[in-house]
Amino acid sequence: MSNLTIALVDSSAVKSLRTEKPSSRSEKTSEIAAHLAKRASEPCPAGDYVKAAITRTSERTGIAYGRARDIWYGEARRIDAWEMDVLREAADAAEWRIALDGVAMARRKLEGSSAPHCREALASLDEVLRILGGDAGGAQTTSEV
Repeated sequence: MSNLTIALVDSSAVKSLRTEKPSSRSEKTSEIAAHLAKRASEPCPAGDYVKAAITRTSERTGIAYGRARDIWYGEARRIDAWEMDVLREAADAAEWRIALDGVAMARRKLEGSSAPHCREALASLDEVLRILGGDAGGAQTTSEV
């Protein structure tokens, strides 16, 4: 006759063991890709819907909407190298758009002033916008392009 041992285990502990997944490299990659997808959709207008932001990411990256949505929510099991590359490029381009829009906005704010230091600042901002490819006149910002 063998000794039988019965252990009482809390059912919630068993459930957590079943649902817990070890942190893996693919999960971290998925988190990074989700972050890049969100950055790629910027700038987002006030009151924008997530669906519209995902659509912008899809259009800017060339990734199909359904795939972009999976990446956005961190549900993609894998991220191909080309997808990560286009997400990085789109996120960087979005940051440039935001930066150029900021410079153009600063230029428009200074335009009405006749103070000498404002004219110097305007000349400098015009030069920055010319070098970086923005519109020095402020009529069209890079987010409108």
